[in-house]
This record gives sequence, structure tokens and C-alpha cells, in this order.
Amino acid sequence: MVKFYDLNIPRSNDAVAQKHTLKLAQRLGYEVVAISETLKYGDEMKPAAPPCDLSSEPSGEKLQQLSRITIVLTDSTRTDILRRSDVKSYDILAVQPTSEKTFHMACHDLNIDLITFDLSDRLEFHLKYSNVQNAWKAGKFFEICYAPAIRDATRRKHIFKAAAGLTDRKGGRNLIISSGALRPTELRGPYDVANLATLFGVDENSTKHCVSSYCRALLLKAATRKQTIKSSISVNYMSDIKDEDKWKVRQSLKESERDGGKREAEEKDEGEDRKGSKKLKAR
Repeated sequence: MVKFYDLNIPRSNDAVAQKHTLKLAQRLGYEVVAISETLKYGDEMKPAAPPCDLSSEPSGEKLQQLSRITIVLTDSTRTDILRRSDVKSYDILAVQPTSEKTFHMACHDLNIDLITFDLSDRLEFHLKYSNVQNAWKAGKFFEICYAPAIRDATRRKHIFKAAAGLTDRKGGRNLIISSGALRPTELRGPYDVANLATLFGVDENSTKHCVSSYCRALLLKAATRKQTIKSSISVNYMSDIKDEDKWKVRQSLKESERDGGKREAEEKDEGEDRKGSKKLKAR
């Protein structure tokens, strides 16, 4: 069964409003959400928000709540902030570039999970394909939030233009679509979001991935980043890993086995090619 994700529900100072948004997200069919905190240059770092208590709701405990921090990158931002322990405590590490320089940095240099954009206004830089392609190769993901399009027609144009820059050549590869909903009325169900993805230019066969499998892959990457510090790999027993995180390990093992099988086949083909070359030279 497909699991649906909304990985950008902004943190609200109003606990009641936050709870209403999460309850609606669950009723719409989402099983995993991320409560996001945005950090601008000069802001004070806040600890990740604790999960909202939904235990009194029917099946409320089944809604998995993750934490996410989005760091707004300006030319003045010191990138060493990404290595701070309080930043690493968040489940998802996203950045929001504001210039050509910071977009290039996000795509090429930073150890992050997700690149997102402030589309309340026109982007001041181009989404160069070479930068986007490099981010893909590094396993990074991009995000488009649809809630701003609901609020304002002008913002809607900015969102569609940015989406076109990310879907033009690969049809939406590594693109997740989140709500960015500030209030419950801005949430849409996962199948409606998948339909919206086609308008963004996402390939028809990939629309559902933008709210499901791409999000799952992003969380796997995030878990790997958190477990790897300064190029050393931490080792844990499965019994020491939280039950809700064990699926990430199993998924990683499956992908490793699949990739290992591909490598063995490629090495076998290369070996046969070398043998064939030697025979031709001998003749």
C-alpha cells in the first residue's frame, strides 16, 4: 500500500491551529508529515518542535511526525551552521537559496537533503540545468510547495515557472511536492496533489512519486546523513534502532543488494569484453 507524505507543514505558535492542520492531514490520507522551522540569517536557533499529541484522535498515533529545518541561504550565511549539533538534531535538513551563488553552493557543495524556494515572489536567479543535474547526482531533492498558489494568483505564476525549471528535461526527477500550508484550508489530498503535479510538468508516470516514493527516498538519505559524521560510519544493532526507523534500514539493504547485483553484472560484462579484446590481439 502506498504511503503518502507532506514534508512541509510550517511550525505554528498556535498549538490548537497546528493540531487542526495535522488532524486534517491525517484525514486526507497522509501518514508522514514534517513540521518545518525556517531559520533566516540572524535568527536564533530553536530546538525541534515536539510531536503534537494526537493520541486522543481516532488512529492519531499512526501519523508519524518528523522535524525539519529550512535554512535560508544568503551571501552572508556561514555554512558551518549546517554542522551544528542542534541543526543535525532535525530529521530533515533543507536549504532555501536566494541567489545564483547560493543555489550553486546548495547543488554542488553542501551536505543537505532538500533544496526549496521562496516562491512568494519571482526568483532572482535561473535554475541552471547543470546545477540541478549535479544535485540529482548527489542524491539531493527539490521541493515545490503548492499552498502559496492557493493564496495568490501572482504567486501561482512564480510557482509554475519554477516548477518548469525543475521538470523540463527529466519530468520531475527527485521532486517532492509539499503543502507549506499555514492553515488547514490550504491542505489538499495526496491524489489532488498528484494531479497538480501534471500541471507542474511532472511526467504522468511519476506524479504519485512526488508525494510518496521520492519522499521516502529523501528520508532514507536524511537518515544516512545523520548517521555519517566526518566520513566515519556509525554502526548500530537493529535492536537499538527505533521501530519507526527500521524500515529505512531495510529499504537501504534492498537497494544495496539491487545495486550490488548490477555491479556484478557490469563487472562480468567488462571481464568478457577484456577477454574478447585479448583474443583479437592474439590473432
